Amino acid sequence: MNLSPDKMDFLLGMAGKKLGKDPQSLKQQLESGNISEAINGLDESTKNKIGDILKDPKALEAILKSDKAKDIISGFAKGK
Repeated sequence: MNLSPDKMDFLLGMAGKKLGKDPQSLKQQLESGNISEAINGLDESTKNKIGDILKDPKALEAILKSDKAKDIISGFAKGK
């Protein structure tokens, strides 16, 4: 799914605020594949969970196919 630049900026702003990072720096880190730097502001437990999910494509796929994830993604796509 493609998000509009405005929606992507909104998501990056929210994530940046949660992580204590500049949204543009966060965007560059994610686009370059530097996930560990992007999630550096999270607690160890959360970082480990994200790392485990990213290492397991089946787990990631299951999460993205969940009803909750679909609702969240749909809401962003609709501009909610």
